[in-house]
Amino acid sequence: MVLYMLYQAYEVGIHLLRPRFYWAGGSAEGGSAGKANSYNTKHLATRGASTTMNQKGAGQQKRVGKMLPHVPAVLVLGAVSQIAQVLFLRELLMVFWGNEIYIGVVFAAWFIWVGVGSRLGAFWAARTDRPQVLFSFSAAGVLLLLPATILLIRVLRRFFAVLPGTHLSLVDVTVSCLVVMAPVCVLLGAQFVLLSRVWRDSDRTTDTAGAQKTYVGEALGSALGGGLFTFLLVRHMNSLHIAVLAGGLILAAGLLAHAGVPGCSGSLRKHRLVLSVVLACAVLSFPALGRIDDWAYRLQWSQFSPAHELVDTYQSKYGTIVVAQREEQYSIYQSGHLLFSLAGPRVRTPGLEEQEALVFAHLSMVQHQKPSRVLLIGGGVRGMLAQMLKYPVESIDYLELDEELINAARPYLSSATRDALNDPRVRLIHTDGRLFVKAAEEEYDLIIVDAPDPVT
Repeated sequence: MVLYMLYQAYEVGIHLLRPRFYWAGGSAEGGSAGKANSYNTKHLATRGASTTMNQKGAGQQKRVGKMLPHVPAVLVLGAVSQIAQVLFLRELLMVFWGNEIYIGVVFAAWFIWVGVGSRLGAFWAARTDRPQVLFSFSAAGVLLLLPATILLIRVLRRFFAVLPGTHLSLVDVTVSCLVVMAPVCVLLGAQFVLLSRVWRDSDRTTDTAGAQKTYVGEALGSALGGGLFTFLLVRHMNSLHIAVLAGGLILAAGLLAHAGVPGCSGSLRKHRLVLSVVLACAVLSFPALGRIDDWAYRLQWSQFSPAHELVDTYQSKYGTIVVAQREEQYSIYQSGHLLFSLAGPRVRTPGLEEQEALVFAHLSMVQHQKPSRVLLIGGGVRGMLAQMLKYPVESIDYLELDEELINAARPYLSSATRDALNDPRVRLIHTDGRLFVKAAEEEYDLIIVDAPDPVT
């Protein structure tokens, strides 16, 4: 299976790197002439055939080099599908609060509707001579529906009679996922089949090789999309920016594939003009998306906890981080879960929010007669570090998985905790605690795990 996948990846690479050549007056790559130049031909081009140049009246043919326009569309489809899936999951977890059962429901809804879309795409592909046109218009639909779905998810709790702070039932979650994810998933599923048809027609074959190459190309695009989202997009853009960017990319790929449609009729020119206008409008909307995203988050938070005021949101590769304020207390949430609360730097009675951390820190430190090297996994910003540094330690390695969590909490930390983070004895490390302990060569007198309570 691995060798077969590598072979298909090689085939896709050949299509990406090598231009394909077409005979201006006939078939592809030295194939049979005559009726093979029509788009919906029943006569397949045969590789290596030499009869074309010998046919009566064929004349001298001119070779024209042209890169296949559907190959970028296949890669972009994989990347956009991956990005859309991650966006849906992150946004829905803010509503459902990160339960693993609900994560399974989200993926189940995704697979169901993509399967339905694939069936619909097969229906379309069997009844059209120009699948590129259908793909380009479905790409415009993704551009419009993807950000609209994110906004719908933000107000999802308004459709259910639930009090602030309560979970939605499993039935409510299932219905929500099936309803809100359907439009985008159906279009993405249909696009895979349409591009498989385009690739099959390009190869002048009737077997399943086109679908196989489309599958491998989409898989490569998915890997690319996941990497782009994790290491670039989520660090610099909000959800609406990412959604419009992804939709714009697939529409641009649709326009490129549309340009490969034979002929240049008036209807095709109108199609391209309409699609270009939609893409231009998406680009022009980019500056306003930041304000729309902030408004949508505030509307969503008013459903979660009306007594809290949304202060700020941060996008991390591990989930959306929210800072909410109620009077003098600041609470830090990630994917809808409360992580910890802070009193803030200007509170009139400092230290009240750190009482639990104070007790835990001292009970842990007195377990060793003379702790010199200490490993702290989590909990440092809620008051643990400041208390631990009251002991004559030489060094404290503080592990916090999410770097963005520290950045979000830093403006609201007490002066003692901020000083502790800047203490030369403290080494802040952003990594997974289990992996660090497994690979660490250092020896510690104490290892303290300050993990939050289980939420599932």
